[in-house]
Amino acid sequence: MATGCVTATLPSSWRGRRPPSRVPVPTCERRDGLSACPRTSRSERTTSRISSVSSRPQPFSESPGWRAGTVGPKPALLVVDIQNDFCPGGALGVPDGDAIIPRVNRTIALFERRGLPVLFTRDWHPRVTKHFKEFGGAWPAHCVQGTKGARFHGDLEMPKGAVILSKGMDPEQDSYSAFQAFTDRGRDLESTLHELDVDGLFVCGLATDYCVRATTLDGLRRGLAIRVLRDAIRGVDLKPGDSDMAIKEMRVHGARFSESRGLARLLRRG
Repeated sequence: MATGCVTATLPSSWRGRRPPSRVPVPTCERRDGLSACPRTSRSERTTSRISSVSSRPQPFSESPGWRAGTVGPKPALLVVDIQNDFCPGGALGVPDGDAIIPRVNRTIALFERRGLPVLFTRDWHPRVTKHFKEFGGAWPAHCVQGTKGARFHGDLEMPKGAVILSKGMDPEQDSYSAFQAFTDRGRDLESTLHELDVDGLFVCGLATDYCVRATTLDGLRRGLAIRVLRDAIRGVDLKPGDSDMAIKEMRVHGARFSESRGLARLLRRG
């Protein structure tokens, strides 16, 4: 897909569409994004969820090193859904969505130099899902497992061994939050952050008023300290001002906002 193309108006796939009034907040990867998740029955998925909940670690709000709004000396970077179908020319292209990629790449490089974790989320839908309009949902088909649209954008510089979490795999429900995503080992984001022993989360990616918003609010509810990189997100704005409202909502609930260009200084302060 060509990059650098700026979309002046909303793509027809976005216009006139609206998901549920409130975005709900509640594995199987090669770097090229082509491998498919193993098929599981509904009973297997249910058993997996029950065992996951029963073994879940203590909330971050009860863990040492996490203070509301304060990012400590070992944060992680979470890059949300920078995939072909969410960039200009894709099935649900976010206007100017690919313009954030150079800033995201510089931020990834900074975290790598500091030896800090970098995680990536992706939509990874089955071909048949209630998320899609064809099967009763709100959206046209996008980010279908194994397709070009589901691949990470070609200009995104992903480090070797990057942690990748997939969401939207359950055909029975919508999944906007990264906390509904799983690694190829079946670990959710919260468990993964505990395993990495991080003490803060920086968030960037697409889209401000959907998955970035849902992820940030979900993390704040779990007691995480979160900073959103204001110049490394882009919104859809189906209604004018949706992104601004999402940013205000995230602030009200405790998220802080920073610019990527000042991040090195912020990380030094800890």
